[in-house]
Amino acid sequence: MIFLLVLVLGLTSVSVVNLTAGQALTYADKIVPAVEAARAGNAGKGFAVVADEVRRLAAGTAEASQNTATLISESLRSVQNGKQIADDTAASLERVNAIIQTLSQQARKVSQTSIAQDAAIQQTTLGVDQISAVVQNNSATAEESAAASQELSSQAHVLQDLTNRFAIEERPLRYLNAD
Repeated sequence: MIFLLVLVLGLTSVSVVNLTAGQALTYADKIVPAVEAARAGNAGKGFAVVADEVRRLAAGTAEASQNTATLISESLRSVQNGKQIADDTAASLERVNAIIQTLSQQARKVSQTSIAQDAAIQQTTLGVDQISAVVQNNSATAEESAAASQELSSQAHVLQDLTNRFAIEERPLRYLNAD
């Protein structure tokens, strides 16, 4: 912005130089007829040389100020173009920033969902571990019961063999009366 202000002030200064150079050319044109009249003598020769030099310097100044004005105008166009590019870049960066913010929010949501899923998996794993412990306990109890059942069955056979050795007479059963 400051550069733009300096260029505008420079352009104003160039305009002043252009105006001054134009006035110098006008004055040189007015001096020339007076100098031409005085050329007849030695003093006139000096005035003619000075007038010619003033006109040459004024023309050079006008041309230089015109070139400077052209350069300043081109610089102003370049500055405006640069400003447009900077504005476009700023807008692009704002869009990129908005996209980054959106992606960041989505990444946070994914992270939160992953944490929740991890907690659910841990709970499920704990439940499966508890079920496995109960199944193992039931399996051990079933094995013990099967072994005890087999032992009882074996002892029942031994008892039956032992009782088969006894010969029992058949008599009528008497009941004991308390009387």
